[in-house]
Amino acid sequence: MKSLIPMPVVEFTPPARPEDMTVRLHNQFAKQALRETLAEHWRKHTRRHFQFGARQRYGYFTRSPGYRRRKLKVKGHDIDLVYSGKSRAVISGQSPQIRTSGAAEGGKKNLGGYYKLRFPFTGGSGRQRRRGSNDTVARMVRELERWAGDEVAWARAEFLRRYMEKVNNWRGRRRRRRMPKH
Repeated sequence: MKSLIPMPVVEFTPPARPEDMTVRLHNQFAKQALRETLAEHWRKHTRRHFQFGARQRYGYFTRSPGYRRRKLKVKGHDIDLVYSGKSRAVISGQSPQIRTSGAAEGGKKNLGGYYKLRFPFTGGSGRQRRRGSNDTVARMVRELERWAGDEVAWARAEFLRRYMEKVNNWRGRRRRRRMPKH
């Protein structure tokens, strides 16, 4: 089985701050790059969670044999996280709420980001408000939050590429000061 990142928070290590850049600008570029990377990851990789082989790829919890038989009989498929397909259409068609936290340099917390996930039905956030309520939705949210190992490697490379693109654009358009002649 491939390595999984079961947490919704993924930490990124930005490169060292260039000498000619302020800490504030460095943090701003890193957060922008992180936000864009997470949005691109969502756009590219979310649909993989709703495909047939996702159980092995993301390590989904096992469904009961009775549920799998009923679903195959009624709906004609045995794809995890999909029953009628309405949730899949809504989740993969929307853009998620992305939260970033921490700082690239100078903060107490590392740079990190996560999606705020929710299924489009009552109780779709997975938070249980009552005693004895079913934890199936919470499990489904956790399954949707998981990242495969190749996705983490892709996201780190994409983050670095986007950050360096912002730094190079900033260097190309800034005004340089001339050194005074003595």
